[in-house]
Amino acid sequence: MGTVKRLEAQRDHAQSQLASAQRLVLELLQEKAMLQARLDDLLPPPTMLRR
Repeated sequence: MGTVKRLEAQRDHAQSQLASAQRLVLELLQEKAMLQARLDDLLPPPTMLRR
């Protein structure tokens, strides 16, 4: 395999890994938002402190 072909294969592999990582980050952000919304529903509202 020539140098150019090897470098192209490495580039393609790196791009694939990057796309997978970006998808995972988006999934985790969505899950975090969902869990935060559930937590917000379960927590009592904050109360004002009196001076």
